Amino acid sequence: MSTAHILYYSGTGNTYRALGIVAESLRARGYEPAWHDLAKGLPSLGGAGSAAAEGDLVIIGFPALGFSAPEPALRALRGLPKLVGVRAAVLCACGGSAVRGKILPGWAGAAVPEVERLVKRRGMAILASAEASYPENWRQVSRPARGDMLKALIARGDDDARAFTASLIRALDGGPPERLRRGPLARALIAPIAPLFRALARKCLARLFTADAACTGCGLCARSCPARAIRMRGGRPSWALACSACNRCINACPEGAIQTSNLRLGFFAVVNIIVGIVGFRAGGRLVAALGAALDLRLPGIVGALVGFALYCGLTLIQLGPVDALLRLLERSPALKGAFYRSFTKGYPRYLAPGFEATLRGEASPPSVEP
Repeated sequence: MSTAHILYYSGTGNTYRALGIVAESLRARGYEPAWHDLAKGLPSLGGAGSAAAEGDLVIIGFPALGFSAPEPALRALRGLPKLVGVRAAVLCACGGSAVRGKILPGWAGAAVPEVERLVKRRGMAILASAEASYPENWRQVSRPARGDMLKALIARGDDDARAFTASLIRALDGGPPERLRRGPLARALIAPIAPLFRALARKCLARLFTADAACTGCGLCARSCPARAIRMRGGRPSWALACSACNRCINACPEGAIQTSNLRLGFFAVVNIIVGIVGFRAGGRLVAALGAALDLRLPGIVGALVGFALYCGLTLIQLGPVDALLRLLERSPALKGAFYRSFTKGYPRYLAPGFEATLRGEASPPSVEP
């Protein structure tokens, strides 16, 4: 029996669920699924490279986080050995939403193309790639769909996963590859945004998390964090810069104790505005001074780029010393109540059906529930 190596990274279970659908169909076609969690680092694929002639597959699944694949997943994929000739497929789960009773499908930006590039560099042949639009999980800022609309969004994602599997099977049967396409404008706009969002914006978002008075110190968030970015300090979670803001912790907390801190959100919003103004003004002045010294007329875009570089540098200070100061103040009995106030406290949480059992270690490999 041939093997379908399923390399996955999942935040709240959408990717895991979609790949469960893929695995069921491939098993019916004679493939034995072998699951490899990219959150645990570089997967061991056994003899996948030497078994290519026997028809083995590599299926890569991950969520889109800010138009990009999660950094831990990309890091693991970059370490894959050469698998020349091995057939592969790429599936990205992206967040859909419901507006006025209508489903708005998600859009993964550059996530699929950037993973496809990594796959091709390892010598694999891509037979299929697609997006599966499941309910968005961004509880840091958004309230999830509920009831029938939530079920409709999950069903939409399941349908996308089945369509992806069908396209993969057609390619296995000799049909042409069916891959996701991005227009040149989308590629030009998203290509620079995705890595910046992954490297900087996601880390800023992680600074907004707090665990309020409902926290029992159970440590589930730290144990299950796929980026290994949460540490328990004094019986409470603390988020490190490795956080990719996948939102598993805020959705999976059994007490609903993890929130977006209103105080932190307001503080970082104000500081970012100030840092942006200072950075871009300083960049413009530096470039103007340099142009005067060299008797050159430098275009305004140069000043904007220098200003942006300064802004990024100043943002790193926010993520380091400034955040450490906020964490210290948050532990103060007199101030912690102010940090705990949050607009997300009443938000329902979302995990893909069946994924909670997976986090508890009660379900492996994934099962698909209605």
